[in-house]
Amino acid sequence: MSFFSLFRFAQPLDYFLMVFGTIASLAMGAALPSFSLLWGNMIDNFGGSGDDMVESALQSFLLFIYIGIGVFFAAWIMYGCWLITG
Repeated sequence: MSFFSLFRFAQPLDYFLMVFGTIASLAMGAALPSFSLLWGNMIDNFGGSGDDMVESALQSFLLFIYIGIGVFFAAWIMYGCWLITG
């Protein structure tokens, strides 16, 4: 019995949901390296002057928020697709 025999009853909608859910999970998994890079850039900017430091911290804060919102929706899509398929 092969691995692909697991999908013998899958319909085209199931294949679509599995691919879409996998793409969403890849986007969700890319968040941790993004957070690490953003954190490193934020720490590097702490050596500047006061106004520059505040501006760079604000930009980093907004990027953290945007990435968090993106992760929330990617996780919601991923879980939804895989629960419907499963």
